[in-house]
Amino acid sequence: MNEKFAVIMHGTTGSGKTTLANLLSKFLDAKLLSTSQIKHKKGWRGIEYESKRNEVYSTIVGLIRDNVEQGKPVVVDATFSLRRWREDVYAVCSELNIPLYIVQCVCDNAIEVSRRVGLRTQENPKSPDSEATHVGYWITEKKNIEELLVDQFPKPEQTFILICDTYRKVIAPVSPSQSNNALFEKIQDYVKKKI
Repeated sequence: MNEKFAVIMHGTTGSGKTTLANLLSKFLDAKLLSTSQIKHKKGWRGIEYESKRNEVYSTIVGLIRDNVEQGKPVVVDATFSLRRWREDVYAVCSELNIPLYIVQCVCDNAIEVSRRVGLRTQENPKSPDSEATHVGYWITEKKNIEELLVDQFPKPEQTFILICDTYRKVIAPVSPSQSNNALFEKIQDYVKKKI
């Protein structure tokens, strides 16, 4: 695929965003970028990671820019729980004049989130993502993420939003863009099959 674009997989811990990001990046032949990759490389965990989150998100924005400027589309796996981190992505996509596809993954069932995080912990007990403290962040992340629909987009005509409820297994396009977009439809169809 020669098209330049960015997809951000956005949602709380345990919402299914990492699973979908991995699948979607392969399907779209796009570079997968992940905040988890960055913190794993740095060896950051727990409180140490919390103090470095701004640095991690700045790195993600730089990687989006670098990859897109090299002609590579990207899929980004991150919570984006703070609006300022989302706004940095919106700004770089606007500056690069590329479409932005936001897939917001939600799982409103705390028991299911706990189960998913527990499975992750069993698979890799040393993973920073598997720490039990992440379940406690779920409520704060959820509140901040719900504000997505009031975000201001520099180029709404190039912004496409898909809400994906991985617990109820339903999707809903709520894009501010009113234009038809073949890639957005392709993303919707693929996500619908995979949840």
